[in-house]
Amino acid sequence: MSSATAQALAAIRDDRFYIFTHPGMRAEVEERFSAILAAMDAVSAQRPVRMALFLSAKRR
Repeated sequence: MSSATAQALAAIRDDRFYIFTHPGMRAEVEERFSAILAAMDAVSAQRPVRMALFLSAKRR
């Protein structure tokens, strides 16, 4: 059994959702997570504007 296979099986037994068998992939994971956070920030920045438009329209 390979080391990666043993790590994956141990993670499954320990009920861990993420299984990292190749620590050299950290830079790629950080890049992807940064893109996800940027998308969330963009949506969060838009919501107050939409809410303000909704509230101002409702007052009329």
